[in-house]
Amino acid sequence: MYKNIVLKDICEIWSGVKLGRLKKTNIISFSDITYKVLTFKAIDENGNIDNNEIEEISDINNDVSKYIIKHGDIVVGFSIPVKVFYARYLDSNIIATSHFAVIRLCDNMIIPEYLYNYLENYFRYSKKYISNTGIFAITIDIIKNI
Repeated sequence: MYKNIVLKDICEIWSGVKLGRLKKTNIISFSDITYKVLTFKAIDENGNIDNNEIEEISDINNDVSKYIIKHGDIVVGFSIPVKVFYARYLDSNIIATSHFAVIRLCDNMIIPEYLYNYLENYFRYSKKYISNTGIFAITIDIIKNI
């Protein structure tokens, strides 16, 4: 018998870091590394990153290593219309903000390109994902239960 599998069963899923937490404070900077911050304006309508629109931040007071987008990750925007991005070719040290969910496959159960295409079509043609909050947005729980 087949088991219904949802994304949270086969993926790590988290939201990005709040941009305000990245800003420099009186605390000594955590790292001298320059990070690039992924925002909505940096993603075009085809799901590609426009490197000219990526903001760079060098003075960070927190460890943001868990927010770094890696090759093979799938990034989903929380606002409507939902933008889905597959991290194929991207610069290092790009971090996702809290406007995005990052999906990283835990094993080789499915290939990331297939999941990307599935999610892109799911959000394009399905209306099941809109939250009941009165605000046209999706939540991380909706993504985890697809």
